[in-house]
Amino acid sequence: MPKYKTKKDFVVEIVREAILSGTLKPGERLAQDGLANHLEVSSTPVREALRQLETEGLIEHVPHKGARVAELSADVIQEVYMIRGVLEALATRLAVPNLGPDELRELEELHQQMADLLRGNALEQLGDVNRQFHMTLYKASGCRILYDLITNLWTRIPWSDGWTVVPGRGQEVLQEHDQIIAAVRKRDPDLAADMTREHCERGSHRIASHIQEHIPTTS
Repeated sequence: MPKYKTKKDFVVEIVREAILSGTLKPGERLAQDGLANHLEVSSTPVREALRQLETEGLIEHVPHKGARVAELSADVIQEVYMIRGVLEALATRLAVPNLGPDELRELEELHQQMADLLRGNALEQLGDVNRQFHMTLYKASGCRILYDLITNLWTRIPWSDGWTVVPGRGQEVLQEHDQIIAAVRKRDPDLAADMTREHCERGSHRIASHIQEHIPTTS
């Protein structure tokens, strides 16, 4: 059981995880009193937690209706991925000269784990390992603010990897990671950055298209 600094932190982590895992769906109402009773805390930490989650883009407040899980729209997906593409390409370009044999081996091992998990259809675990793969790369940039900006953007879109909702996306991601790793092995920061940006662009297109076709918005 994780240790939380405050009750607000506890509520933030529980609700955030429920949103990112899909337990709480886009458009679903979040009753403050109901959450407080369910989590056995007072209304104050719940109110503070919802405020923080709103700044992260996971929750929105609707006039006269209260808080709800933020809608997933194609426009939001494309905007977030556009920004991610720029920042993640920059982080990759900066990271390549800093990656030693141990870091490269870690990237390759994570990539192999992803292939094994995809083969076994372990999609929930696959998303976690995918995140480790990317953050291992971006952390090597040595730019803490850049890294923090990227991690914040990753929280703004639940299931942003698209593993469980976009048919065939998992195999595509593995192929795109292959291209990134190949560029890293060549010690070509510009090529690695280009591959990372294209990876984000393809993710944006595939997920936004799926949302437009299959996920209605909530009024």
